[in-house]
Amino acid sequence: MTAATPSQNGDAAGVATATATTAKATNSKSAMPTPPIPRREEDRYVLAGKLAPTDVGYADSKGKPLVRQSDSSTETLLDPPIKVPDPYGWMRDEDRSVPEVLDHLRAENAYTEQLTSHLDGLRTDLYEEMLAGIKETDHTVPTPQGDYLYYTRTFEGKSYKSFCRAPLPSSSSSSSSSSSSSSSSSSSSSSSSSSSSSSSSSSSSSSSSSSSSSSSSSSSSSSSSSSSSSSSSSSSSSSSSSSSSSSSSSWIEQAKSWDGTKESPILPGEVAYLDVNELADGKSYCSTGQVRTSPTSNLLAYTVDFTGDEVCGLYVKDINSGAVVDHDDKLECYGAVQWGADDGTVFYLKMDEQKRPYQLYRRTIGSDAPDELLYQEDDELYWVGLSKSFDDKYIFVSSRSKETAEVHFLDLTDPNAALQCVAKRRKKVLYSVRHRAGYWYITSNVEGTPNMRLMVSAAVPNSEDQWTDMVDQNGNVMFNGGYERSISGMTSFASHSVATGREGGLPQVWIISYGSTDTLDVDGFVQLKFDEDAYDVGLGSNLNCAADSVVIAYDSLVTPLSYISVPLKSPTDLAARTVLKEQEVPGYDRTKYGCERTTVRSRDGSTDIPVSIVYRSDVMAKVKSGEPQPTHLYGYGSYGACMEASFRGTRRTLLDRGMIYVIAHVRGGGEMGRQWYEEPNGAKYLCKKNTFNDFVDVANWLVDDRKFTSPEQLSCEGRSAGGLLIGQSINEASELFKVALLGVPFVDVVCTMIDASIPLTVVEWEEWGNPNEEKYHQYMMEYSPINNIKEGAKYPSCLLTGGLHDPRVQYWEPAKHAAELRYKSSTESGPTCIKIDMTAGHFSASDRYKYLKELAFDYAFVLDQLGIAKEETNE
Repeated sequence: MTAATPSQNGDAAGVATATATTAKATNSKSAMPTPPIPRREEDRYVLAGKLAPTDVGYADSKGKPLVRQSDSSTETLLDPPIKVPDPYGWMRDEDRSVPEVLDHLRAENAYTEQLTSHLDGLRTDLYEEMLAGIKETDHTVPTPQGDYLYYTRTFEGKSYKSFCRAPLPSSSSSSSSSSSSSSSSSSSSSSSSSSSSSSSSSSSSSSSSSSSSSSSSSSSSSSSSSSSSSSSSSSSSSSSSSSSSSSSSSWIEQAKSWDGTKESPILPGEVAYLDVNELADGKSYCSTGQVRTSPTSNLLAYTVDFTGDEVCGLYVKDINSGAVVDHDDKLECYGAVQWGADDGTVFYLKMDEQKRPYQLYRRTIGSDAPDELLYQEDDELYWVGLSKSFDDKYIFVSSRSKETAEVHFLDLTDPNAALQCVAKRRKKVLYSVRHRAGYWYITSNVEGTPNMRLMVSAAVPNSEDQWTDMVDQNGNVMFNGGYERSISGMTSFASHSVATGREGGLPQVWIISYGSTDTLDVDGFVQLKFDEDAYDVGLGSNLNCAADSVVIAYDSLVTPLSYISVPLKSPTDLAARTVLKEQEVPGYDRTKYGCERTTVRSRDGSTDIPVSIVYRSDVMAKVKSGEPQPTHLYGYGSYGACMEASFRGTRRTLLDRGMIYVIAHVRGGGEMGRQWYEEPNGAKYLCKKNTFNDFVDVANWLVDDRKFTSPEQLSCEGRSAGGLLIGQSINEASELFKVALLGVPFVDVVCTMIDASIPLTVVEWEEWGNPNEEKYHQYMMEYSPINNIKEGAKYPSCLLTGGLHDPRVQYWEPAKHAAELRYKSSTESGPTCIKIDMTAGHFSASDRYKYLKELAFDYAFVLDQLGIAKEETNE
């Protein structure tokens, strides 16, 4: 993230050692250990702007000149360049091998452990409570596909899932065996935790635009693909009807009657075709990318990351024998994989040096011939995504920047087909493609609409001139791209389509019915309704294109996750719906908790910021009697990502200790549509400060207006780009918070975004702006957290976390920020701690038990600094 200097990569010749030794550990907080004191290089800097070949930072470590702006940019570069101070830039070590840097990180970890060693008892309590609140031996909802039902299982004491399948009962296998899809329709943030299908959507842009900061509030294990790993089966066609409700009910009831033991199968004939625990044996990290069964269901293709850097290996396994039949140790790929028309071909993506997926390859299983390069995207603004149509007819490869998209398709029914373009890229036009009945179903902001429109055209190349708005049975445009309703995803079954999006600030699901399976004439358009004021809803696992029902996933702040089968022909008939599975939360009594959705007026007086609140009812009664209570405020606010009002069982460890949990749906997210994210009134580019202002406004509202809490009782948290939010919010209002959690925080914004050699930087120029350019430099300097720490200010207690192998937010960002915060803040500030996981990447631990222990560590820090649960510490 900095220009190269003599000590850039850890060359510390002639320089004092990086850290001071820490004091001996003690169980008493009265004998405070000393934090590591890293050396500062006051004359070290990074140059922003137009550089000459003789300037520091002109080229990368291999001598290749670094790009300073995108080819399509018309903005003026800073000339002469401007120096950006970077006194701790020596902490950057691309190879993770420089002893001085590693020793410093270990010293930081040791200091944090010493400072918090008195919390061992509390951490144990929190971990055991979290563990007691989950059903360790469990399974996801079985999903019909071909001749099988697919699901995953977890087992008590085992850290990873096991992918399983069982034969469909004979009464239903004949009617569904030819129904297939290589990609599921799962689109809900909540559904990813239990989906038995691959959660790569059937959209062509399913793997499109990851970023250096784009993680969600969920800290679940994540793969290097854009979504969580699961399995799907690809058979031949999808022309037959789905199984009848009577035959479906047989396996539904069988699954519900499972006795809950490890030894018993969920369904008769169960086979575990991929046990991730076996893959992880002897590994410190293991995260599967995508896991897909072949068209005949005999082979399995999967990707797996063993370091956390999101670089995967590709494996093909014979399900019957268990043998790996295809693998190249030298092949490194992105997490996405798709089968072709038969068992002989797979498609996968390769990444460039900046960890950007940019090449699509076709691989022939078992062949010695080189893999065939089908597509390459050379513009570093664009990420390449790989997906497959829900009816298995097309491979889609998308090139997508933050603002522009282009999709190509490959007809799998024609062995001689070549890639063709759906619509050529047009600046600031985004689009995604689905296929049904010979038509493209397109979501796009073409013509500059604030939200996405739903459009259709014949399924032909270069179709952009044929795109027309899709209308309902009354001739009304269903999604016109306006401010009131937005569409974010669509899954097209043979007889219906299911759209997901937002209205009224909440996620929504719409069912579109057609006159027949071969027409786009709409004869019904209905929106599913739910009783609670705030909730999360989306699609569950759906693998059968010819199904007559759709599985949705529903939860809320107080309602555990449920998977519900909704009949497509009668979606509003509540009696016809079937609850397939409800999340079991041992010990949870919903009657003890309450929640609400409200809004807070922003400081500009023109914007209402949505706020979701969950609490124990007895705690809220104290607030109403005038007694402020400890409160935890969470936020994100970037990339148009939505922080939903969903259920998190681990949150109970805070709620049951008297805390109120608040989610601020600040601008920069997509909760109110894309206008909540985009300029001029969202929080992108030159209106990014709205994100931080909104968060601070909500915090002030909690203290001054609702009087929920006080600054001495208020904690805050954000991860990744949410860490940027927290870092700058405590700069803006350090006196407002007692403690802050900054998970893998993107806090060194300017130095990172200057340097195109940093993975994922170039694609981010269309998110934050490019600080090499006159237009953006000063504005970004004004909100980059590390550049705005206040000299002599009293800061809250801070815990920053990172992963050594994180390619999205490099480990040196939290390390540098912690050092700068200690150096500049008042001695009256709370402690600043940093915890670097030396075996993980951006998404924390892949081991589910380790993840809970990491979360318990974070929560124990918050509770301790707030003075809660002191009896549970070792003091």
